[in-house]
Amino acid sequence: MIPSRYDCHHEENVVSGNRISEPPTVTSRVLAILDSFTPGRSLSLVEISRRTGLAASTTHRLVSELRAWGALERDERLRYRIGPRLRELARLTESMTDRFDGTEG
Repeated sequence: MIPSRYDCHHEENVVSGNRISEPPTVTSRVLAILDSFTPGRSLSLVEISRRTGLAASTTHRLVSELRAWGALERDERLRYRIGPRLRELARLTESMTDRFDGTEG
């Protein structure tokens, strides 16, 4: 399994001196899914599930939602890749970075 920056397993926090175990948030699960992709590579649902450590049913549900929004797209082989909405956000980020760096008018 490729290590992810977003851990989908229970997280331990200390509150008032007591350790409590918190389930992963939906946000951390979605970020883990997005983080599982590498440039130029598509992934099957099984591969996404393995890379994130999420249950197959959870992976399917979240990937379906990401696909409906346009964050992911599915090809004819039922493999997923980064979708048009995230690519557009990446272009916006590049444009903003250029402006903040002073490299664009």
